[in-house]
Amino acid sequence: MWVKGDIVLTVALHRLRLLFARKDGGQRIYDVRILDHDTMERVRACVRAGLGI
Repeated sequence: MWVKGDIVLTVALHRLRLLFARKDGGQRIYDVRILDHDTMERVRACVRAGLGI
């Protein structure tokens, strides 16, 4: 996985769609990824560096 940390956008959550990996028996199997605390801190550091703060 990668992060594009130098562009910050504001989006409405209700306009986002969950990505689904496949369908299993007619039901969608969603691709849900959860970042651990250390990875999220690295993402925040990336965004700060991209913004120059």
